[in-house]
Amino acid sequence: MASISMWYKVLDLKIVRLLVSILGIYISFQMVRNIWTLWGAKSRVDEAAQNLKESELKNRMLSDELKEVDSPEFAERQAREKLGLVKEGEVIFVLSPEEIKKLADSLREAYRQDDAEVKELTNWQKWRKYFFE
Repeated sequence: MASISMWYKVLDLKIVRLLVSILGIYISFQMVRNIWTLWGAKSRVDEAAQNLKESELKNRMLSDELKEVDSPEFAERQAREKLGLVKEGEVIFVLSPEEIKKLADSLREAYRQDDAEVKELTNWQKWRKYFFE
């Protein structure tokens, strides 16, 4: 009889150890799952913070653009550029593409001549020319 009760004690001890082990594994699994969920939540919070920063920057840029659009200078510039309007007393010069090409060529040639002249001068002569001529 003593051996049977001893077997029950051993069996009870094994069952208790098994139940404690299963409970420990279950708790560990739940902790790992909760940690994983928190980690995912942190990444979503970081992403939301980044989106907030981007939205605030975009909002600031749009506010600045709105201030510019509401200014009288913007309206004047748009009237000049899009509608071709001018102030009273102003003269508008309209150049054909050929005239523009001629003007650009003459400016390039003048720049080349000036650049060649400057390259021929020594350093002190360049300074003298810069300040006194």
